[in-house]
Amino acid sequence: MTNNLGSDVSMAGKFMTFKLGAAEFGLEILNVHEVYGTLKVSHSPNCVHGAINLHGKVVPIVDLWSVLGLKPIKASRKTCTIVVRLAHDFSRLTYGIVVDEVCEMLRIGAEQIEPPPLDASFNTEYILGVGKVGQKAILLLDLDRVLDGAQLTAV
Repeated sequence: MTNNLGSDVSMAGKFMTFKLGAAEFGLEILNVHEVYGTLKVSHSPNCVHGAINLHGKVVPIVDLWSVLGLKPIKASRKTCTIVVRLAHDFSRLTYGIVVDEVCEMLRIGAEQIEPPPLDASFNTEYILGVGKVGQKAILLLDLDRVLDGAQLTAV
């Protein structure tokens, strides 16, 4: 299978699933560091929800609703921040992403993954594929792509 970047990838593995509105997304579990409650910081760029103090280090919190072109829903007691770490130029970068609710951990096999939808109601540029698990369709997020480039230049 090829991802949106045009290279062959094996996307099978373990994923943490979460909700943004009615859609369910998945992140490779190897990128997930911790899960926290969330705090909004005002006067920040659209793609930045705020920041948290993680063991003495300020960590920017990315607003996935804005990045994916989704309409945000009102925060609830299930709203939380997933702290992720990604390899980048010989170092590891730490970010948080706000989600409406963390759902579960799933193992998704390569045979269960289909290409991203072409006619979605949101920005599919950041979707690697769709994991089909039972009756669920899990949108597999390309977290490197979400957190790379212009999305966080203001952070």
